[in-house]
Amino acid sequence: MGEDACARLIEVAGGQRICIPKRVGGRLHNALGPDILTVLVERFGGMEIDIPSRAGWRRKRNAARLRHDALNSDMSANAIAARHGVTAAYVHKLRGKARKAKASSKPAPKPAPKPARTT
Repeated sequence: MGEDACARLIEVAGGQRICIPKRVGGRLHNALGPDILTVLVERFGGMEIDIPSRAGWRRKRNAARLRHDALNSDMSANAIAARHGVTAAYVHKLRGKARKAKASSKPAPKPAPKPARTT
């Protein structure tokens, strides 16, 4: 589901637990529209799901955007900090954590082979 569809779902039911019908139709059809409801029915039909609150969703979305810019852009830490309302130190911290995670995910070097025994 795209960001616009998520925003619509949160606008309608943010912070609530809702029951997803097994078929498209009913109250949610009118509130969300057929496209969004079809995706929900295919994935969660017959289940109750918790919809994030608006504030919580915004925080997660903004954090993801900040992380993306910090790790994937050529922008300076100061520029990213100004854009996202954080400190340059925090941007450096994110970048440092990513470097550590990348370094620790590399496989350990293989040990040197033992010399053959002579008898």
